[in-house]
Amino acid sequence: MEHHEVEIKIAEGQKIKGLDIPIVDASERFNDYTLDDGTVLRAKLVVSSVVRVKDQWDDNGHPVYTIQSHNVVRVVQSHPSLRQTR
Repeated sequence: MEHHEVEIKIAEGQKIKGLDIPIVDASERFNDYTLDDGTVLRAKLVVSSVVRVKDQWDDNGHPVYTIQSHNVVRVVQSHPSLRQTR
């Protein structure tokens, strides 16, 4: 398994080196949120890349990873008074 080295920017412009780790399987489920105004949102996090940070481990000895991701959000239901008329 070959991983290529990458350099990524983190908080405050700091750069760190890591290894790009390909995703071989994913299960991305939606989470549903019911809001006080009756709206139901469906959301999930979609990971597009994973980098294992070189020479860093957490307190339990596990390697540290960082991800690039985006959120997918959809309104499943909303009260008619909140909808825009067309």
